[in-house]
Amino acid sequence: MINVGVQASAYQALPLCSRYSVVAVGIQPVTIREGDETLHIGVRWALASLADGQHELLGMWLEPAGRGLGPTMVFHDLRVRGVESIGVVLSLDPGACAATDLFPTHLSCSKMIDSCAGSQSIDSLPSRHRHVVAVAGKAARRTQGELIQAVRRHGCFDSRESAATFLSKTLQRLDRGLGTDSDVPDGATAHHRPRRAAAPRMEAPASHA
Repeated sequence: MINVGVQASAYQALPLCSRYSVVAVGIQPVTIREGDETLHIGVRWALASLADGQHELLGMWLEPAGRGLGPTMVFHDLRVRGVESIGVVLSLDPGACAATDLFPTHLSCSKMIDSCAGSQSIDSLPSRHRHVVAVAGKAARRTQGELIQAVRRHGCFDSRESAATFLSKTLQRLDRGLGTDSDVPDGATAHHRPRRAAAPRMEAPASHA
């Protein structure tokens, strides 16, 4: 896996908050043509939300062709970067909730929800969590829609590196546009503030043979 967080990307090497109310994880398919070979690769991304409605994109991870590794590496990378607790994981990838051994040692998650299952999953949450999860889901679906449109406009990529560069720039642009949703519960507070103000430019991953 080309894992931006493990490489020398200044953006994804930054420490993260220790606790997030919600982390939404999605996947964006891309097509790569290398010579006569056509590859179909999944690019995983993660968006975190705090209890006061602030959001931040945490990174992107390219899977190898033909190997659906699921979001396991995402959570292992987040743990390395300082995340210890997630209230709710919201999966935008159908079937990801069925994966096993998703979370590494010392990273706890209270609940994992498949957003493709409809509103019933959110309705099962305690009332104090429903609104925060609904707002996070709205931000995640907006991000997913922007990624789909950007990749569709671009078309096929000529290498993994060009796909990573394009998606890094797209996520950086989307991250700058993320802020605080105004429709959050009165009195809601965050455990920590996001690192958005200090975030440097997102760099493309180093080239791997």
